[in-house]
Amino acid sequence: RGDWIETAAVEGTVEEIGVATTKLRTFANSVQTIPNRLLADQPITNWSKMRIRRIKMLIGVEYRTTGAQLEKIVSDILAYLENNPEIAQPKNSKAKLMVHLAEFASSSVNIDLYYFTKTTNWQEWRRIKHENMLEFMKIVEKNGAAFAFPSQSIYVEQLPEEPEKKSVGKKVKENNA
Repeated sequence: RGDWIETAAVEGTVEEIGVATTKLRTFANSVQTIPNRLLADQPITNWSKMRIRRIKMLIGVEYRTTGAQLEKIVSDILAYLENNPEIAQPKNSKAKLMVHLAEFASSSVNIDLYYFTKTTNWQEWRRIKHENMLEFMKIVEKNGAAFAFPSQSIYVEQLPEEPEKKSVGKKVKENNA
């Protein structure tokens, strides 16, 4: 009772475990009653047993960002995370802490972040993620780079010739007297 569980069909907090059914309080605040035979027949993730909580995200920077800027941004983000007391450190836990260039995407060079918070509390986790994202923005800006946004470049090899302009006017009727 009280554990946050997830199956392929349902997610919520266990409120009651009976002989034939289990009742879950969903995050929409409704109660779902599930036959135990269905629960027993599928994998169950018990999120309440987390020791640390994962954050993973991609940061896309513009292609005009230089290699030196990218190295500094990655280094600064890693240093920020390594010195943040709310982030689980690999030396003290089984956490991973990784910041790497990930890919040349269609509109950006992507930096992949994968790390864990010490807290598993959802609200605290969201606050930490929020604060980290603001700090990542400051790091990118401090290094003279900018975030990318989806875009496309169109290259035109030759423009079509402009059609000749024809004069448009009223035809004047001449009076022959």
